[in-house]
Formats: sequence, structure tokens, C-alpha cells
Amino acid sequence: MTAGGVVLLVLFAASFAAFGLVVRFLCRILAAGKPENRFNRVRDRVWAVVVYVGAQLRVLAQPAGLGHFVIFWGFVFITIGTLDHMLSQMFGGFTLDRIVGRTAGSAILLLQDVFGILVIVALAVAALRRFVLKPERLKIDDPKVPVQAGLILSLIFVLILLMYGVRGTEILMGSERITRANAPVSAAAAAAVGGLGMNLPIAYGVLSWLHNGIIFFFLLYIPFSKHIHILGAIPNVFFKNLGSTGTLSRMNFEDDAAEKFGVSELPDYTWKQLLDLYACTECGRCQVACPAYRTGKPLSPYRVIHRLRARLMSDKGGLLSKGEAVLRKTPIVPDAVSEDEIWSCTTCGACMQECPPFIEHVQKLVDLRRHLVMTESRFPAEMQPVFKNMEVNYNPWAIGYSSRADWAEGLDVPLASSRGSFDVLLWVGCAGSFDARGQKVSRAVAALLRRAGVDFAILGAEEMCCGETARRMGNEYLAQTLIQSNIETLKKYRFKTLVTACPHGYNSFRAEYPQFGLSVPVRHHSELLLELVAAKKLSPRRDGGPRGAFHDSCYLGRYNGVLRQPRRVLSSAARVVEFPRRRSRSFCCGAGGGRMWMEEHLGTRINEERTRELLGLGVDRVFTACPYCLTMFEDGLKSLGREDVKAYDIAEVLLEACGG
Repeated sequence: MTAGGVVLLVLFAASFAAFGLVVRFLCRILAAGKPENRFNRVRDRVWAVVVYVGAQLRVLAQPAGLGHFVIFWGFVFITIGTLDHMLSQMFGGFTLDRIVGRTAGSAILLLQDVFGILVIVALAVAALRRFVLKPERLKIDDPKVPVQAGLILSLIFVLILLMYGVRGTEILMGSERITRANAPVSAAAAAAVGGLGMNLPIAYGVLSWLHNGIIFFFLLYIPFSKHIHILGAIPNVFFKNLGSTGTLSRMNFEDDAAEKFGVSELPDYTWKQLLDLYACTECGRCQVACPAYRTGKPLSPYRVIHRLRARLMSDKGGLLSKGEAVLRKTPIVPDAVSEDEIWSCTTCGACMQECPPFIEHVQKLVDLRRHLVMTESRFPAEMQPVFKNMEVNYNPWAIGYSSRADWAEGLDVPLASSRGSFDVLLWVGCAGSFDARGQKVSRAVAALLRRAGVDFAILGAEEMCCGETARRMGNEYLAQTLIQSNIETLKKYRFKTLVTACPHGYNSFRAEYPQFGLSVPVRHHSELLLELVAAKKLSPRRDGGPRGAFHDSCYLGRYNGVLRQPRRVLSSAARVVEFPRRRSRSFCCGAGGGRMWMEEHLGTRINEERTRELLGLGVDRVFTACPYCLTMFEDGLKSLGREDVKAYDIAEVLLEACGG
């Protein structure tokens, strides 16, 4: 080993030791968060890493992701080459060929050479987008972000140039391993270096040490920069939520040691929620997908995560004598996240749908809501009567619960209490029971089920609000009270399937009620109606039908993947036009997360944004499969002076096609 090799080995060991200590410290910070089990289904988690890290599936979902794909894999191959080069300097004669063989080693050298050029092109495009074109999704209120981005892009560019310089010099020095055949770009660099007339051994040494120095700088800089995602993204994908993304965590109200509810400080989050902050790539995809941001609200999921990470870095303490990391306990609200941001969220999940490393934004905001509601009693004034109505009448409307089945008067709809056992329990929901427009949908669904000969019943006055609205508004205690009461009622009856026309109720029963011990087959009415049409128990006329656009509900399509069924129901009875923003990338109507009951004082109305998109399609109808969406479209059409355009639930369209 040469003297230079010894020095390099010492620097290499010292840099990696320092890097290891930093990573250890970052892990100890995560340990300051609350426990959460994300260690199940290891095989599925490994596969998620293969698909979403290796294949970059979510990254490539948008055209701009191709650049990141190139940079990622370029960095992988270039890192292999860097280690190969360093080890050969430290231990003379070492080459990767000894491990993988000469042929494979030569192929890897070629890939490194080619990827280097591709990465340079990708870096140029990235710089153009960030500093010249400045797309909406990259806008951030922290001036340090573009500075750090520029530094990293520049260093990667210089690193690749140095790699070509080192290899070109090796070619000039007669390397048998690096040749013009397996390193064509490096061969071009060799011609450039040769033309300078430099002393080749000295040039090789200078270029190599500059290259190594940048690598060592990267190791120590990355954990403290926006590129900390290089460390956090892969484990975050591994620990991703493998269940329904529409599921909120269950709070334990039997914990006598609990001094508060929800989250007010960073250590109140779980370790996985803190890991999310390391994982953010700051790509801004969540920002441009967010309906609140797109309509001028203060909420940007991107900025929320960025500020929480900045708070995490500023609040990190030292290491205790026991080796445990500490986080200072400073309030998140209003310094890192404002109340307006917290209450602007519709919980639509568009941010999580777009996020490459699977950050879970909605749970974080709901946890902050939980603290404001249940610990500090700080929430928008219009929410107070909603909570009171749920407590007294078990629905958000100020209508007595005893009238819950009045919508069915004259339809001969059986009550569960008079039957005991039946095939389908029709969960009508609060909108379907008390809202005048929702009642028409309930009547249409009941009429279709009777026409198809389905053995069904409703709970009537025994049915309570499913708790979904209260839960997403942050009143977890009220939600759990309603959930437990509903479970006790459901256990009284024997039925095969619970069917509901409300995606919010559908998501609750399918994804969240199992948290409380109830697991029953749950179907959305579009699923059952499609089955009845396919079995010819319902026979809509085939004359084309009305022409309208179908709007995907966030809680039905994005959260639960029910995309095909409502379209197929409609295609049997109508002519369907698609929105530009559709299916799992549908634009929210603005009603979710309790926003149905809150005024929009900031920016423009989300439902009007979606309604304008509808009007641009030139149709006179909009079809939905959600009572909230139905109401929001009707309000949007009214406010825009276009009441000539009508909104219908798919059940109403199907009933009309079946003869009314």
C-alpha cells in the first residue's frame, strides 16, 4: 500500500465513521417518536422497494420523473465505479473484475460511462426547470432550497466531469482495463486531457483527489441538506402503509397516562411519521395535486413537510448519557404549521397518491386537528353545531334521529328490526337520510333493489352517523362513540353484505371499522348495481341515454380503487364523458375532511374550480357516486349561474334507464 493509499484509507474510514455517527444520531431522533408497528409483511415491503425504488414506478408516473430515474440509476452505477476506483487506490491491484469477472466488469464500466452523459443531460434539464422555467410544483417559501439544489446539481456535474477526467487519464497511461471500447466518453476526455500536455501521473493524482474529496463532502453534507431523502426515501418505501391509504390511526382513550390528545409537538408523532420528514424529495408533486393549494388556500403539503423537517432539524438535541436522542418539545402550531393550513385540508389523499416515497400527509394534519379539537377546543366556529348535532341526534344535521327513515315513506322498505335476517343491509347514511337531495338518491337505490328482487333492509332510527366526518375533523372521541354504538347495533342482525351509496361510509366500514372489531363484507352501491345489471336483474334500455361527465369521488376512487364499476353502470344507461383530471387523479369536490360543513373564506371555492372544469366539457349533466360530491356540484353550478346543468347520482341515471 502506497503512502497515498494509506492517507486515502484513513480519510475513507474517518468519513464513513463520521457518516455512520450522523446516521445513528438521525435514527435515535426517530426513536424519540411514538411506537408504531411497520415490521409486518416483510416480503411485501421488499417488493415495494423493488417496484417503487428500483423501477421508480411512481417517479415515472410523470414525464419529469424520467430525469430522476436517469440520475438515480446513474448514481448507482457511478457509485460502484467510485468505490472500485477508491479501493484500487488503497489496495493496489484491486479491481471489480476480481468479483464479477472481466466481461461483467467491462459491461459495468460501459454503463457508468454512458450513464454519466445521461446524468449530465438530466442535470441540465433539472437546472433549466428549477431556475428558468420554475414550474408551480417547485415553488417553495424557503430561499435555502434553490441554493442547496444548485449546489448539489453543480457538485454532481463536477463529479462526473472528474470521473471522465480520471478515466481519460488512465487510458492515456495505458490502462488495460479501461479502454476506448468500454469507455467511449472517457476516450473523448482522454483526447482533451492529452491536448493539454499535462504530466499524466500528476493530472491523475489531482483529478482523483478532487473526485474523492467531493465524495467525502457528500457523505457529510447530505444528512444536513434537502438531499437527506437519499437516506430516508428507501426505508420510507419499505415501511409504507400496506393497508388502505384511507385509514386513520385509532387513538387509545383508555391510556390513563395520556396528558393530551393528538399532536402538538414533534415527539407526539410516531417514528414512522418522523421518518416521512427525512424521505421528502421536495419534488412538489403533492403541491400541484392539492385542491387547497390549487384554489389559493395557504395549505401546501410540500411546504408543511418541509417546515416540519426544518423544525425537526432545529429541535434535535444532543445524546443523553444513555445514548438516547432527545427532541426539544416546541409547539408545531402556529410556527411550523398554521391553523389555516390545518383546516384547509379536504383529506382527499391526492398528495399521498402522488408522493414517490409514500409520505402520509393526511394523518399528520388530522393528528394536529385532534389536538386542537380535543385538547385545546380550538376549531372553526361552524364545526361546533356539527359536533353537537352528532352528539344529540347522531347526524350532522339539526334533525331528530327518529325521522331517519322518513325518506322511505311509501316505498315499502323493510326495517331490520322487523326482519332480523336478510341478505343486504342498506346503510343509508346521514346525507341519504336527512339531506333532501340525498333522499332522492336513497329512494332511487331502494327502488332499484326492490325491482331486482334483492332481500334488503335498513336500520332506520337505529342507524347513527358512521363517524367519518367527526374523525376527520379531529373529534376522535365522538367518532369512536358513534362507531362503537353502530357496531353494537350491527351485531344484532344477520346479513351477508353491507351496501352504502356514500363513499365516506364505504371507506369507514371497509377500512376503519375493522380497527374496532367489526369486519363485514362492504360494497358500494355501484358494485352491487353493476352485478345486478350483469345478471340481467336490472335491464336498462339501450338507446344511448343522456350524455354527461362522470366525477370520481376521492374516497371511492383514489382511496378504495372503485373506478371501473360506476363507469360500467353508467355505460349501460348513459353516454359518459371523462374529466381531464379523473380516476385516481380526480380533482376533489371540496367536501371531504369535514369541509362540507365549513365555509371557504380563503382563496376560491374548490367546488367551483371543479365545476368550471365540468362546464368546459360541454355537457348538460354530471354524474357522481357520492352524496357529498352531488351537493358540491349543485352548489357550484348554482353559484356560477349554470343551473341548466344538472347533477345526478348513478343510481338515478340507472333507474331512469330502467323505466323510472
